[in-house]
Amino acid sequence: MVTMNSLPTAHDVTVANGGAYCSGGLGVNVGLSYSDAGINYQLYRGTTPVGGLYTGSSSAIDFGVFTATGTYTVRATNATTGCADNMNGSAVVKMNASPVAYNISGGGSYCAGSVVGVPVGLINSTVGVDYQLFNGTSTGPIVSGTGGAISFGNQIATGNHTIVGTDAVSGCTTTMTGSKVIS
Repeated sequence: MVTMNSLPTAHDVTVANGGAYCSGGLGVNVGLSYSDAGINYQLYRGTTPVGGLYTGSSSAIDFGVFTATGTYTVRATNATTGCADNMNGSAVVKMNASPVAYNISGGGSYCAGSVVGVPVGLINSTVGVDYQLFNGTSTGPIVSGTGGAISFGNQIATGNHTIVGTDAVSGCTTTMTGSKVIS
């Protein structure tokens, strides 16, 4: 007597945020859209098993948060028959670089009643990164990186000024080095 056992039902491998995270970030979740009772699921990065077996529970599986870059796949095995198959698709985990932190320039004091203020800028910038000046909240327009020093012009708002750079493609952010006080 020959019995043919069916393969585990193929479900989709999932990854948060399209698989990308910013350097220094927490990573991204890798999972499976659904799991079947009686089926064991193993996550792989390349050909290497990652973590232990997960037992299907008629619900989605979250394998956890991962920072190791690479391609993740899932293999399902029927615990009774031993029939095994790969799940649909894969999750590619990649790390996007955060903008380089440059020193802030300018700041200082100006005379009461002056409408001139004092300059604030960065000693260097990166093309493809947008920079925003903050004094508690965003102040003024966004300035795009040029590959050289940039200026936010003269500022009259008193307080502690910081600058945040945001990569225009990845959305990764970095607070620039230091801050400048205007009084």
